[in-house]
Amino acid sequence: MKQMLSKVYAICMVLLVWYGAYRMLEAFIVPNPWHVFEYLWRESLGGSLWPHIQASLWRILWSVAGSLFFGASSGLLAGSVPLVDRLLTPIVYLFYPVPRVAFLPVFLLLLGLGELSKVALMIAVAAFYIYIPLRDTVKYLPKSYLQQARQFGFNAWQTLRYIILPCVAPELLTALKLTLGTSMATLFFVENYVTQWGLGYFIMTSWFKSDYIALYAGIVLLSLLGNILFALLGLVQTLSIKWQA
Repeated sequence: MKQMLSKVYAICMVLLVWYGAYRMLEAFIVPNPWHVFEYLWRESLGGSLWPHIQASLWRILWSVAGSLFFGASSGLLAGSVPLVDRLLTPIVYLFYPVPRVAFLPVFLLLLGLGELSKVALMIAVAAFYIYIPLRDTVKYLPKSYLQQARQFGFNAWQTLRYIILPCVAPELLTALKLTLGTSMATLFFVENYVTQWGLGYFIMTSWFKSDYIALYAGIVLLSLLGNILFALLGLVQTLSIKWQA
């Protein structure tokens, strides 16, 4: 209940500031919020926005799933096997401070102009945020945990299931939130190249056309999509805490 009230407060403050800017500036670059929501309602009923929402949603979901798969599997492996850690982690840290969105032309050249290159770039940007915390958590796991697992005769799967996963779960869920935020930011970038669908494309196209009501509507939709996905991750985190308890 407290979180819901906090969210309502934040939304009200944003709308208040938005409306205040509209009244003070009296300029077409800051439209009336009411007109934006009217546009959203009308175009949603008309169906013109749904292809953009669907395209962005699928890109985000594939990006988060791919980042989870590659980041978690390689992070767990590097944290468990010193040789893999020595071979892989220096490369990860070499590219970690590099703005990986700059590799978009390379991905387009290698993987083509379709969805694969866009999703692959989003994964390449976001997977680092899962690999590093999971690798560190597993690598510095207290040795007494693993010793107890051996004493109980756990095999590799049981050690992973009952020892490692409960220890990395909090770090993993936090990393997934970072991954989601990073994927949303990268999404806006990749949707401005070689595509006709997606909320990023819709926002920039509206800007080029000086259709500022549509522009703000796209921003509202992208924000709503991000907040819904973030809330779902929060729900998963809450259920995970109850499961561990």
